[in-house]
Amino acid sequence: MSISLPPLKALTSFEAAARHRSFRRAAEELHLSVGSVSRYIGLLEAYLGVSLFERTPNGVRLEDSAFAYSQEISSALNAISEATSLVGTRNNSVYLRLAVTPTLGSVWFMSFLETMKGSDAGLAIDLNLTADFRTLTESSVDIAITSLGDSASQIWTKCEIVDLWQERYLPICSPSYWAEVGPLSDPAQIFDHEILVSKFTRQEWFAWAKMAGVARPRLEHGVQFDNSLGTYYSALRGRGFALGEVLNITAALESGELVIPFENIYTSPVKLQFYYSTNSQHKTIDLLLNRLQAEIQATSRNFDAFRSKALY
Repeated sequence: MSISLPPLKALTSFEAAARHRSFRRAAEELHLSVGSVSRYIGLLEAYLGVSLFERTPNGVRLEDSAFAYSQEISSALNAISEATSLVGTRNNSVYLRLAVTPTLGSVWFMSFLETMKGSDAGLAIDLNLTADFRTLTESSVDIAITSLGDSASQIWTKCEIVDLWQERYLPICSPSYWAEVGPLSDPAQIFDHEILVSKFTRQEWFAWAKMAGVARPRLEHGVQFDNSLGTYYSALRGRGFALGEVLNITAALESGELVIPFENIYTSPVKLQFYYSTNSQHKTIDLLLNRLQAEIQATSRNFDAFRSKALY
């Protein structure tokens, strides 16, 4: 069974904000900043393609069309909580707190966690999706997986760093959007259409364009996001071209939810890295690291296998 879900933190932020009719009170309940709650709800709105709250100078108001959705989400989250409490595996598990960047954590890493189920029942994961590793402390996280560089290494007094993956990017879109704007014969033609850009992929777009021989790529008329998760989900929903990282897009290429308009791949100098404290439980860390490395290699092989099939 294939289930398509928005990010869990986006759902919990929306449910709390809808229940309290306040972003501030939702942030207090979830131990997040108001800005984080607002960003998560923005991601959910981008995923759904609708506005959930009316923003006013006096606060926020739940849109009438979003009320029924909030009730369903509240019931679903309560059911998940009750089911989890019945299982109660955490008492017998090794408990690891991971911080992962939002797009990787919501897309590829969630699939990775599915592969861990059953074979490693003694490992419980508390997942924190964040792009701001400066807010984390040694007492709040055991492992960080990110390509954001030195910010993660500042969490601990002493930490180890392992290179996981050299990031690779190429344009993606949904089959429906390609049917609308294609075929295109030249990479430069992509920039005549909707470009989905985040502050984390803007430079990669320019680098990809240069590598593909595009002299003056135009990004200003596209949709701008504050993170790459919004561009990914918007591409899935047929709203334009996004720049996808290979780890995050491979499953959607396999399922046919995304296609590749051009095969030009930009290999970034940026590396995805695994950070952990030297004081951590090394046996458990090694287990997780080995499984991560194996899954990354498997994803890379799958991408190479499906790349030509997804190319239009």
